Amino acid sequence: FVPPTIAYLYLLLFRKMAMLIQLGILFALGCLFLFLLNAALGSGGELDFMLPFREEIVICGVPTIQALDSTNTAGNGNSIFGLAAYIVHHFGQTIRLAWLRSIAFFGLRRQYYAPAHNFYLLIYFSLVHFMALWSLPYWIRIEFRKFCYLLATVLITWLTVMLACDDWHNRFYLCISPYLILLGIRFIKKVGLLQKSRIESIG
Repeated sequence: FVPPTIAYLYLLLFRKMAMLIQLGILFALGCLFLFLLNAALGSGGELDFMLPFREEIVICGVPTIQALDSTNTAGNGNSIFGLAAYIVHHFGQTIRLAWLRSIAFFGLRRQYYAPAHNFYLLIYFSLVHFMALWSLPYWIRIEFRKFCYLLATVLITWLTVMLACDDWHNRFYLCISPYLILLGIRFIKKVGLLQKSRIESIG
């Protein structure tokens, strides 16, 4: 949630400043964020950010192939450099896994869910996605700063899943579902206004 917050504050406050000051602040904040992110990635413990690539994991904890040779990964995979180096040298695999993880992330279906459960998820969240997409022109025109914050939060969570794995029970998606619902509020209001107008015309 840090980068979207920085983007929102920039659009809200920093744009009033001189361009050089804006660039200096953004550069400093960007460097600080990358430093903290790199420190978090290399914090130790059992974290292995190369594992989802070596075992081609789509759903966390569920490898789809036998582990690839670890010599194919960077010397320090638990770093921004290590992750970037692996992506550059295994771009085809990265894109394929990103696609499969995206389907799992936005599709929400799980093979161990009951068919009725999967059907409910499909109908409910497809409607949420439709409402959010339908409302985008309004957000871009009228509430651009808020739109940037909401969209950045969704995109960064999605990017994180593409570079790691998706949760067993859609926990990562549920973190962004309130933002998607907020993006779809314009559609709900529009339908409500149309319904109100129809009732008044009948009355």
